[in-house]
Amino acid sequence: KVFTQSRETYGSPRVHAELRRQGVLVSRKRVARIMRDQGLRARSYRIYMKMAKLHRFYQSIKNIKKDTPKPTAVNQQWSG
Repeated sequence: KVFTQSRETYGSPRVHAELRRQGVLVSRKRVARIMRDQGLRARSYRIYMKMAKLHRFYQSIKNIKKDTPKPTAVNQQWSG
């Protein structure tokens, strides 16, 4: 019931915590085992989305390393 009320986003640790708040005495491993046996898996609620037009931002920055001459010895070129 706790799993479905969370729109199937709670995994066993959060389900266990919610059951404890409700006064149900059960171990975390038991909750994990029961969820695994019933095939209940938490799904991610948020989907990663790449920022729009990010490639244009990086194209607008000048690449300084391209314009510098090649180093001929050690410790001639530093970056940070």
